[in-house]
Amino acid sequence: MRYVAPDGGFWEVTLVGKVVHARWGKGSSVKTRTAPFNSVALAKHELAALVKKVSALGYLPEERPTTIADVLRAHPEDDSPLIVYGDELLSQGDLRGEVAALVNRGKKGELGRFLLANAPALFGGAENDVHQGHAGDLVWAPGFVKEATLFAPDTSDANELVAVTRRFLTAPVAEFVRELNFGLSWENWGDAAMQVTRAKHPELITALRFNAFDPHEFALADIDAGDFSEVWARLPELREFRACAGVLEPGELVLPELRTFSRLGGFTSREVRALTRAKWPKLERLELGFGDEDPTLLLAWFFTKPQTFTHLALRGLELSAELVEGLLDSDLLKQLHTLDLSDVVLDDDAAELLQDGAEEMAHLAKIASPWFMDELGEPTTPVLDDLDNLVEDAFEAG
Repeated sequence: MRYVAPDGGFWEVTLVGKVVHARWGKGSSVKTRTAPFNSVALAKHELAALVKKVSALGYLPEERPTTIADVLRAHPEDDSPLIVYGDELLSQGDLRGEVAALVNRGKKGELGRFLLANAPALFGGAENDVHQGHAGDLVWAPGFVKEATLFAPDTSDANELVAVTRRFLTAPVAEFVRELNFGLSWENWGDAAMQVTRAKHPELITALRFNAFDPHEFALADIDAGDFSEVWARLPELREFRACAGVLEPGELVLPELRTFSRLGGFTSREVRALTRAKWPKLERLELGFGDEDPTLLLAWFFTKPQTFTHLALRGLELSAELVEGLLDSDLLKQLHTLDLSDVVLDDDAAELLQDGAEEMAHLAKIASPWFMDELGEPTTPVLDDLDNLVEDAFEAG
């Protein structure tokens, strides 16, 4: 629900389960608040009280025509509305209308030349970033960039990545951007993510990926992703989040539309606690990559508590016999469609348990593991003569 005041101020609120998300402000000054309650009934009561309060202050329900942003938000995978919008822009002499026509006709060569010739008008302050490769790998929808990858010239300066992000998001062709990837930054990705929340249409952002580099070439434990606690509520349609870092401050994970969550590099105790309390009712894919920390507490929680996801990947850890047994006995395993254990180490006892549990995993559509995989990636029963050499065999196979 969105309410507006005569002076241009606004107030909007959403209810997700037992959590009330409020967002209010005027112009570029916007504040947010997330308030969890003990029950849905209490949350609804608070919502009603807030509506009554802002109505008394002169705010009225917003009545406005459906915009192209509304349509894209309702159908994030469908670019066809931009074709019609591009025709409208073309009739108005807007250069983005010509971009839409070239994209729609698949004229990549002509598109490249047109973008180069009209870069100042189309990219604005991000023109140099595009030329220098700091804003690249552009994926185009008709008239507009759909996905981009942003890099900082100096990976040790978090402010540079924030500046690149800010300039790109103000580019005319980035008005409806939906997916953003970020290159390596040894400092704070969280500030760049907050910059994304200040985009013209943050409600259209469906994917944030902080992994546009080879994680095997860097010590992920040394990367501090920063504070994301204020990000989630400001990106209500976020469906995919990925980050490779040793430290990330998540705050409260309330992500009503999230489908994919991938975290590689390790977890602090605060992040473990946040993961066990996460509210992501539509989560389908979970990928966890560990550092030096003990994975037992976190994995035991996922193995024993009800989950929604059907695809699980575990990386960078040694699965103990206790954890393998917990996985094989879990209700989680029964609901999984795919299981990726391609980057785990098992000792002899754990390997034997996993081998004996082949029947429990027979329902999986796909399992990625040196112990259970044929050349097509289909589930198989391993045939190993010597269990004492199982780990060595696995490394050779993987």
